[in-house]
Amino acid sequence: MSRNDKLATGCVLLFILTAATLRRYFRLLSYSNRIDVPQHVKNHAQLTERPHPLGIVDECAMNKNIETILRAVGGEKRIRIATKSVRSAALLDAVIAKLPPTGFAGLMTFTASESVHLAAGNRSRFKHVLLAYPIVDTQSATLICRSNLNAMNAPIAVIVDCSTHVELLQRTAHCTGLQHLHVWLDIDMSWKPLSALHIGVRRSGLRDANESGMVHVLRAVERSTNIVVEGIMGYEAQIAGLPDIPTANWLVTVIENCARRWMKRMSVAELHRRRAAVKAACAARLCSPALQCNGGGSGSLLSTLQDTSVSEVTVGSGVLCGHLFDGYEDINYM
Repeated sequence: MSRNDKLATGCVLLFILTAATLRRYFRLLSYSNRIDVPQHVKNHAQLTERPHPLGIVDECAMNKNIETILRAVGGEKRIRIATKSVRSAALLDAVIAKLPPTGFAGLMTFTASESVHLAAGNRSRFKHVLLAYPIVDTQSATLICRSNLNAMNAPIAVIVDCSTHVELLQRTAHCTGLQHLHVWLDIDMSWKPLSALHIGVRRSGLRDANESGMVHVLRAVERSTNIVVEGIMGYEAQIAGLPDIPTANWLVTVIENCARRWMKRMSVAELHRRRAAVKAACAARLCSPALQCNGGGSGSLLSTLQDTSVSEVTVGSGVLCGHLFDGYEDINYM
């Protein structure tokens, strides 16, 4: 390559980097200007007689976020609402009212007591409750099993990620007289391009269909008489929880933004293949072709929708749109 060619190539690269930097910089400025809390809202928060803590929600903005989610989903997959992000039953009702009945999968909850509280008498209202974190104590397991004995309650399914969880739930279901307790397998969706490099959260010990942890869990399920695997869940935290625009510093923004987007692109391709393989293997071993598959979060909604193995997506924080979403490029919440 001649000197002139090198100079021209350098100029083109510099132009691209400058344009990308300016685009992201002005976008960050627009984000910082868009969330001004009106004075009358501040006054209401200060003067209200209602007990604290309280939250004031812009209903118009929330409804637009719901519409954004519905447009993205397009009726292809069902939507599950994460109650860890939407911490109000009234807001849950408002969100669910906007969803088509056939497009609502149920709630994804945070604790056993919360799950039982929301499920109580609400079979038609909340449809189905998935407790997204494993139960490790008999008291919580008993709460779940007794709730499921009441046909008026929304059914509660529980996440498991090791054989110990399955064995505890089996003992409790047997003691309480619950014939079938549905569980979901929590699959680790972090990205490991190298054996010593772990990108994402350390959420579960279950990663691949043939690993020993998965084998032990499935054997525990097969030994049990009261446990039924209803689905698998794979939450891609390194996609959903990582903004594309990390900072307003122009040089760091460009470099880190490119690195983050490259990591997300590579990670998405790998986790889609692995999630589909785990689902297929579990369905074959358990003779359950209708096995459900949950994925995503508000921050990874678009990429999760591209995964054909996923039957439902979870959203929550995107409904109320915290400042985390100021740095996402693929989907715009208010």
